[in-house]
Amino acid sequence: MNFGEAIRLAFTNFGDFSGRATRGEYWWFILFYMMIYYPLLLASQSGNESMPILLGLWVLVTFLPSLSLAVRRLHDTGRSGWNWWLWITCIGAIPLLVWLATEGDRDTNTYGPPRR
Repeated sequence: MNFGEAIRLAFTNFGDFSGRATRGEYWWFILFYMMIYYPLLLASQSGNESMPILLGLWVLVTFLPSLSLAVRRLHDTGRSGWNWWLWITCIGAIPLLVWLATEGDRDTNTYGPPRR
């Protein structure tokens, strides 16, 4: 999985909450998201009135793809996508981050066969 392929898959499967996503697919997309998000965040604090709007649009456009990708990533580790809600609590965000970084199941699990 390379950078461009991960971005393409995330936006192509933006509404697909079934199946599995590899670690590379998830983390490459997160890198892409952050590469756009943080410069927009810094620019929005500079006083330019259009930058907060662009930042809001970026978050809005990427919310569903990142959510579905996180759910598929949790499926890859054999966990329910509902565990995504753990990010709301500070303590729950820690195991969620660990699960998102953990290698997925090598064999078929409840959510389907592994993706390579």
